[in-house]
Amino acid sequence: MKVTISGSFCKFSRALRRDIDEFKDLGAVVLSPQSAEILDVVRGFATLRGDPLTEVSRLPESKLSGAFRAIETFHLNAIASSDLLW
Repeated sequence: MKVTISGSFCKFSRALRRDIDEFKDLGAVVLSPQSAEILDVVRGFATLRGDPLTEVSRLPESKLSGAFRAIETFHLNAIASSDLLW
């Protein structure tokens, strides 16, 4: 089974880590997020290990919306490929 987990990763990082671990223990493949490890937070938007872009805070302001969109698109593609959205 393929799973994608959605939610506020900044607010619920402990729950995210627990959910990823529990799904993996059940034999599921977690497509997104691949990790609960927060690498960067910009404007409340967390980037996690395994995201296509991880150092968003190093980008110039003019590139932020494109970076956020790329990460969101990655997550939406994972949702489309999943058997379960949690």
